[in-house]
Amino acid sequence: MAFCDKVVTTATGEWLSPTAVRHRVAVRSKELRSSRSVVVINSDDEANVWVDWQATLANYQVPFVGPTSALQHFTPAPVHSQPPVFLALTSGTTSTPKVLWRTVASWTAGFAACATSFALSPQMTIFCPSPLTTTLGLHSLIFALTTGRPFTRQLTVIGEQTALFVVPAYVQQHLADFPWAKIRRVILCGGTTPNELVRQIKAQAPHCRVFEAYGTAETSFIATQERTGDEHAGQVGRLFPRVRATTTADGRLQVQSPYLYAGTAAHPQQVTTVVTDDYGTVAGQEVTLRGRAHDMISHGGNTFLPQVIETVVAPWCGQCAVFGVPDPTYEERVVLLVSGLQGTVAALRTRLQHDLPAYMVPAEIIRVAAIPLHNHKIARKVLCQQYLRGGFHDEG
Repeated sequence: MAFCDKVVTTATGEWLSPTAVRHRVAVRSKELRSSRSVVVINSDDEANVWVDWQATLANYQVPFVGPTSALQHFTPAPVHSQPPVFLALTSGTTSTPKVLWRTVASWTAGFAACATSFALSPQMTIFCPSPLTTTLGLHSLIFALTTGRPFTRQLTVIGEQTALFVVPAYVQQHLADFPWAKIRRVILCGGTTPNELVRQIKAQAPHCRVFEAYGTAETSFIATQERTGDEHAGQVGRLFPRVRATTTADGRLQVQSPYLYAGTAAHPQQVTTVVTDDYGTVAGQEVTLRGRAHDMISHGGNTFLPQVIETVVAPWCGQCAVFGVPDPTYEERVVLLVSGLQGTVAALRTRLQHDLPAYMVPAEIIRVAAIPLHNHKIARKVLCQQYLRGGFHDEG
């Protein structure tokens, strides 16, 4: 297994020298051998993560705990049977964030396929802005380190050939900030990617290849595809190598693969199958999604996915988000947030009344400067809570 001797530090943006890294690893390894304690990183400093990652490899009785303040009061479970172990948070976009166990094997087993699927050359720098508390952030960092690639979270210090591992909403809000001349790959993870965003990336960087990776914190990658900007709604590509997927009786995707998590922090366990929160279909190797169970809106006896409305709205705005809020008569009423609206709210409502069933037409359309994000993602339950607190006012 090859390792990269360079890691960008968050504080200074400078490269650590290999000599400094080796010294810190040696000191940290000695500390771990004497303490046998769980490694907890309370900072988001890649240098500390790198040192403790290498140190734990030399001390297999010591599990590795990913950086998160949520673990400050966490009592660790017994050491896992396949240490070292990573603990990382789910994003919390669909439910209360969970701390997941990850063995080295569950991630590294897919690293070679990851490099092949996304056509990543050995010299490419990996850029991922997601917090190291999250599975995307920690996965991207460990992928870079174990395959000998530089890693950074700062746009000011990316390499001449860089691959971005980012959520679509982050790219939408920072499209003008990226140094596109240096970016060779964009791997979009953790959210729906509109065709218009893919076209915008291609316009900024014609030389850049754009990929989409579908998966969950519990499963890692499930399916991938290279994006052209002409895909059908719900199309997420072919199954990732060594992944098997079927559907349950109620239409949810269930996954078997070598990349599954090993339970939660409170309940480590051997996991052989994960039933996701996503409704979809599998035809041969092709996967299509209809939406997430937690996103479902129930209005007047009709249950539907907000993505249906968002697909209709998307051509007329920069960004949009649909969610349900409690209603004493209809159970839930539909709220639409929209930024960069082309035309008037009245004109948009007329289009929606023409293209959607009456029960799907939003009760409220609120113009905002930007859609609020949670861990770089659109989290509908968080938007609902913010709405109920009076957090949205029309900014048209």
